[in-house]
Amino acid sequence: MNLQIYIVVALGLAVLVVLLTIFAIVRVLAAMKVLLDALDGVVENQDYKTRLPTGYKSDEFGQINLSINDLLAHTEKLIEEKDYLANTDLLTGATSRRCFLDNAEKSLDQAKRYGDSLGLAVVDIDFFKSVNDTHGHDVGDSVLKKFSAMLKSEIRLSDVLGRWGGEEFVILAPHASAESLVQLAEKLRGHIENTKFPVVGSVTCSIGLSVSTPNDTFESLFQRADEALYTAKHNGRNRVEILEMA
Repeated sequence: MNLQIYIVVALGLAVLVVLLTIFAIVRVLAAMKVLLDALDGVVENQDYKTRLPTGYKSDEFGQINLSINDLLAHTEKLIEEKDYLANTDLLTGATSRRCFLDNAEKSLDQAKRYGDSLGLAVVDIDFFKSVNDTHGHDVGDSVLKKFSAMLKSEIRLSDVLGRWGGEEFVILAPHASAESLVQLAEKLRGHIENTKFPVVGSVTCSIGLSVSTPNDTFESLFQRADEALYTAKHNGRNRVEILEMA
């Protein structure tokens, strides 16, 4: 009789162990599926803002997911820093040339799609070479920084300020007419003229403008603004000129 009881108890314990083992395996497989599905989503969508469920932080998978979340957060930060470096001119804080071109192409396509217009301003600091030659490049860099900050503070939220190269900046002005673009440019020019810059004192700028037409590419739009800038410099600098399509 005692033997039979022992056998039943032993079988019961064996079944319990098997059930617990199966439960543990199922739990592990379920946790692994959640983990792998989440990681697949991160890779497929390139979405490093995703965070894995941690469940109970004291169990093994919770700890693994916490570690992976730390790695995802670090990766997200690195990507943000990379994007910032790629899209921003580090000296002036303006949009980089490459990023500006991407914005310009998209804005021009949108303007054509909706029968709208896009304004472009090319802004150049007058006699900037003499600033570097007379006061050195450190002073020149401080002028560029302040100049960029002043432009950015005066344009609209929808406008995009970029550094084209050297002392030349560009501004995209969505929905701008020739009249409103000239008004904006004159405001910028006057603001620069009436501001004192450290060491160098007064600084002026010349601005060339163009407004898009349905047949424009960015190259043709920029070419007109650049020609208008040349006219502004030829006519004495510290002035605004616009070249419109006939």
